[in-house]
Amino acid sequence: MFSPNSSFLYTLTAIVIACIIGQSVFFMVRAWRRAKVIGISAATLRKTVISSAVYTVAPAISILLGVIALSKSLGLPLPWLRLSVIGAITYE
Repeated sequence: MFSPNSSFLYTLTAIVIACIIGQSVFFMVRAWRRAKVIGISAATLRKTVISSAVYTVAPAISILLGVIALSKSLGLPLPWLRLSVIGAITYE
């Protein structure tokens, strides 16, 4: 019988999300190094990263609420995977 909260789904979801985070970190490091090469100051880069991180909090809260709302009917791994890749509850 299919279980929406099986350890296989948690593992699969964790692998996909780890790949997404790894890709984000890879490109952030490359962008940081490139910005240093073209002469952007470290202070400007830090300010940009902090403002971008703060700007992502509001959408992240709505995504978290969407995961919580969908987890009752679909289990936790499937909404977690879906919303972390797409990131919008409006399509559900």
